[in-house]
Amino acid sequence: MNKKSCGVWWVHDSAKSCGIAIPSDLEGQVTSLFNKAALLSRQTSKWLQAAKTPKMERSQSQLMRLDRSIIEGLQDIVSLLEDQLKPLVQSELSLLVDILYRPELLFPPGTEARKRCESGGFIRRLIKHTEKLLEEKEEKLCVKVLRTLREMMAIDPDHAKILSRAGRTLYDVQNHLDREGASDLVVELVIKSIHSPSIYVEAVELGIALLGGGNPIIQKSMYTKLMGGDLSQSFFKVFYDKMRDSQQEIKSTVTVNTSDIAAKAHEDKEQGKETDKHSKKRGGEDVGSITLGPGSALEEMLAEKLERHRDREEQNKLSAKVLVMQPILRFLQLLCENHNRNLQTLLRNQNNKTNYNLVSETLMFLDCICGSTTGGLGLLGLYINENNVALINQTLETLTEYCQGPCHDNQNCIATHESNGLDIITALILNDINPLGKTRMDLVLELKNNASKLLLAIMESRGDSENAERILYNMNPKPLVS
Repeated sequence: MNKKSCGVWWVHDSAKSCGIAIPSDLEGQVTSLFNKAALLSRQTSKWLQAAKTPKMERSQSQLMRLDRSIIEGLQDIVSLLEDQLKPLVQSELSLLVDILYRPELLFPPGTEARKRCESGGFIRRLIKHTEKLLEEKEEKLCVKVLRTLREMMAIDPDHAKILSRAGRTLYDVQNHLDREGASDLVVELVIKSIHSPSIYVEAVELGIALLGGGNPIIQKSMYTKLMGGDLSQSFFKVFYDKMRDSQQEIKSTVTVNTSDIAAKAHEDKEQGKETDKHSKKRGGEDVGSITLGPGSALEEMLAEKLERHRDREEQNKLSAKVLVMQPILRFLQLLCENHNRNLQTLLRNQNNKTNYNLVSETLMFLDCICGSTTGGLGLLGLYINENNVALINQTLETLTEYCQGPCHDNQNCIATHESNGLDIITALILNDINPLGKTRMDLVLELKNNASKLLLAIMESRGDSENAERILYNMNPKPLVS
């Protein structure tokens, strides 16, 4: 702004030249006015200049780096918060469990509330409230309560069956929770949690904790509950459907077949040739000290091989529909623990309008996960890996528990099933399980040991030789003895 061209400033200068006194406050206002105008003028010119200058556009790589930096920063913050808050959450849970052991100590002696808590009223109300939480769609809170109840039965690793914080044995705590309705809660939640996978899993896990060690009182409570009304049909239908879903999931995700084997063998052969070619090009250089350039073909080949290996590992990971079978099978195993004939029979036949034979379904699941539905049993090693071997072991252990006692009907159910269950079991014992056997022979030996136990359970205390003859038909006596 040109101050001389401004009338106000001209009057101000004229008054000063004529010696006319100007009040200080008026002179300050005039000066402030023109300072603001000058500042605005300077800023306006800067804005105009910036508008004419072309914008600096960041490249895609710069944007990706910025995004990655932000994400990594957020991950660091989350990780830090988890490290700091996790011990606090665990402490709160630990304190809550201690309170549930002795809730009466929260109230003064002699009060009505203390008397009710001493008689188990607090736990009883909590268990009843848990079922209401599911009905009211309060799933997160329901899961937390179920986990807290399960935490009450967490065993001290240093004292086999002693709960150090409770000062009682696991057996005592299990029976205490059973008296207050925990066993009934498991049955009710399994039936009602069809559309809530998280609550279903937590209910099964709570059942496993209650049955831990083969508690016969819990077994009897669950059997009594299931035999009342039509609960058994609804209860076993849920497990039947879960087993069918898992089998379907396995069949839809199986990617290994004989054509894949041939392709892999050809691929490995070509890679070997390529590696030899690069080695020969080095001439007299020491092969062990080859330095790979940033763009070398060998480096690219190794990176590609590593990527394929990662892809195979990702494919071998089990989906949620299959993983849920681990707690399911463990729960069914514990129901039959200690040769409980009533529950062994109930798992096979409920005498309802619609019957759900979980013994057959478990055998079919073994058949499916071992890959025999996609080809011959000689290819077992291609379907058994580190990701699913624990689940296969659990399946074998559960089938063994179905038969032990012995339960002749369950033995016959497995031996005569149309899926040729004996073929699968004998194949697990006799066949090589590679490539797993080359890296984890301990897992393979455990698998063969469990398969052998199942074979013995099928023949246990038989008055006839029918099942033994079936086994001999499927395997020669020489490998059986060796």
